[in-house]
Parts: sequence; structure tokens; C-alpha cells
Amino acid sequence: MTYNVSFDICAVVITALCIVSMLLHKDLKRFENRVLLGILALHLIAAVFDIWSSVGNSYTVSYSYAFRDFLNLVFLLTHCVEAALFAWYLMLLFGLDMVHRRIVKAILILP
Repeated sequence: MTYNVSFDICAVVITALCIVSMLLHKDLKRFENRVLLGILALHLIAAVFDIWSSVGNSYTVSYSYAFRDFLNLVFLLTHCVEAALFAWYLMLLFGLDMVHRRIVKAILILP
């Protein structure tokens, strides 16, 4: 089975351009912008590992089961953490980050 990675390659290029644009404008003094930069960095890592895991799943002879599982696991973890970080970013933008208890904050972010 062959995977189509053309959309993932475009996502890597667009995300890299967004990261470069954010770093050049140097508007990272606001905490919300630093969280957004973290989201973009995680998205870049997730897109690269999605491409790499697709190649590993396409060429099963060249990649072992353990390495393919590792690539898929890194992709899934970064992708899920990216979604949780985006939820926290929205909470920061809407001013809902006034909750100081870590347990309540985790309950709000996890879904």
C-alpha cells in the first residue's frame, strides 16, 4: 500500500513559513504568541513524522516493526498534544485561563 504524502509536504512548507514569519517579526513577548509558536512547532514535527511513518509503512522491508511503531507513536503523540495546546491557546485568548488549580485546568484542556 502506498501513501500519498503530497499534502503533508505542503503542510511542512506552510508551517515552516509561518514559523519563520513569527520569528522574524519578533512579536514573541506576549505569552499567547509563544504558545502559538509551540503549536506550530508541534505541527511541523507531526507533519514530518507523518511523512516519515508513511514512508516506513510503504516500504515494510526496509523498516522494522519497532521502528514503524515508534514513528507512528511519535506522530500520534505530537498530534494529540498539539490539539491540547490549541485548546489551551483558545482558553488564553478568551481569558478563561484564570483557573489556578492544575486539576481543573487539566479537566478543561483534556477533552
